[in-house]
Amino acid sequence: MKDTSQLTLELEESDYSTFSLGIFSTWLLSLLCLFFIKVRPRKTGKTNSKYTHFPAFVTYFLSWIFGLKPIISVICQKQQINNCVVNSDTYLSLPSDIDLIGWHRDGAFQSHADSIKKKIASRNYKFFIYLKPNPFTFKKERSSNFKRDIKSKKGAFSLIPGSSRFSRAVDNAIFHKFISLDMDHSLENLISRTQDILSQMDRKKRLSFFGLEKKDYMKFINAANNILSSGHELSSFYTTISVDPGSDCI
Repeated sequence: MKDTSQLTLELEESDYSTFSLGIFSTWLLSLLCLFFIKVRPRKTGKTNSKYTHFPAFVTYFLSWIFGLKPIISVICQKQQINNCVVNSDTYLSLPSDIDLIGWHRDGAFQSHADSIKKKIASRNYKFFIYLKPNPFTFKKERSSNFKRDIKSKKGAFSLIPGSSRFSRAVDNAIFHKFISLDMDHSLENLISRTQDILSQMDRKKRLSFFGLEKKDYMKFINAANNILSSGHELSSFYTTISVDPGSDCI
């Protein structure tokens, strides 16, 4: 596992960081996740995948036993976060040759501007850990649950480095009534909202907003439009996270 200082530095510079759990930790966590999915199964609406949400005491235990607690503590210290809430869940996704879910912002759309106040005052970090769908390697993979795309060259998921900066800029622009309230869940929505910020900057003759200059907004809009027109093959704008068991992305 990387040094915690290096992880936080990468988070500040690129919006994400990666590291790997050990072989035993990956096996044990995979076993625990499959067990909880079996005893507390739920189904997602969009992908029809099995998943479960861990109770708070289990989340606390897992964060310590797998070495995530020190990383969370350093992130909170660097970002001056006083109150930290940690939630966890696990998914057993069905095999697919296409993207199950496109680029999106979790909990992006708000019913009114005041409801964004809590969100802009907080920072959210997610730990994505790809596990072993079959921790019992000595058994034959007879179950369809074990037939996963763990060797897929496309990776587990992709992200756009730095996109969260523009997501936060949109949230702040809406809250401070710099732009109007509207949808900002999809990449198309975020492009539109970012263009709204640029229009307001021109109208009010501002050179920057939320620490980002006009050239930053324009660069992001161009990159996002290229992604929409070219798809996931445009790897220079997308970063694809490996599907190797134990791979972790924050």
